[in-house]
Amino acid sequence: MRVLIVDDQATMRRIIVQMLKKLGYQECYEAQNGADAVARLETLTVAMVISDCRVPSMDGIDLIHALRSNESTKMLPVLMVTANADEANVLSALRAGATNYLVKPFTLDSLRDKMATMH
Repeated sequence: MRVLIVDDQATMRRIIVQMLKKLGYQECYEAQNGADAVARLETLTVAMVISDCRVPSMDGIDLIHALRSNESTKMLPVLMVTANADEANVLSALRAGATNYLVKPFTLDSLRDKMATMH
């Protein structure tokens, strides 16, 4: 399964890629922000997007809006990841169309559990 990881921090992208590979997801692609993700998805087909909520140029919420307004990506599962567990942030992401939500820092088990609910 192909997964696109969206985070402005290369270290965080690398950590998520390593976790995904341990879970058996070998095709992992990266984007630095929402705008980069939208551009990547013009030529790349993925089964899921894992996006940080706070990224420059186009944040995670705006990315979800862009994905949901595009016929080819409107049903694409999106796991929103953030360090802010504030209920308002969670609700904002879910209202925008996030499929699920994961709070940093997270474990391999919590990532696996969230991803299992998204297929």
